[in-house]
Amino acid sequence: MKSTGIVRRIDELGRVVIPKEIRKTLRIKEGDPLEIFTQEEQLLFKKYSPVANINALAEDVAVSLASVNECSCIICDMEKIVACKGTGTKELKGKKISSKLEKLIYERKNYICSDESCSPIELSSDGGGKYPCQIIMPIISGGDVFGGIILGSNLQLGSAEIKSVRGFSEYIGRFLQV
Repeated sequence: MKSTGIVRRIDELGRVVIPKEIRKTLRIKEGDPLEIFTQEEQLLFKKYSPVANINALAEDVAVSLASVNECSCIICDMEKIVACKGTGTKELKGKKISSKLEKLIYERKNYICSDESCSPIELSSDGGGKYPCQIIMPIISGGDVFGGIILGSNLQLGSAEIKSVRGFSEYIGRFLQV
């Protein structure tokens, strides 16, 4: 654990302010859920990700979408890539998502780049996961955005692929509500 040298007092309501620099570094925004852990005499905060907590389901969905659509499938939460299957995805798992992908998902926008004529979005913050053809859809549950599903391919993607991604993003969204 790394010390920041920052000390904060607890107010009368039991609140502690997390400094702006730390929130920016860890990409914590107003309203983001934090999970609280205790370890001996330590108090630990971690960004909460329901999508990461359903790893087995995310892996199964990635395998199914990649197999059915014969392309790569990547599933992410709002922070990192949690599941992936297909060509060129092995090195993506666990990497932070790019700020462009995060913004797109956060704004609840579907992105469809179905042929080589549009500009693909880098999926990871280190520039990885750039496919000529992409379908990106947010995972929404109870009105909140939790992540996204991405299909990536070197070949043209059509309405069947769009429908399959939409169906699975809605399925995961409903699963998170339970």
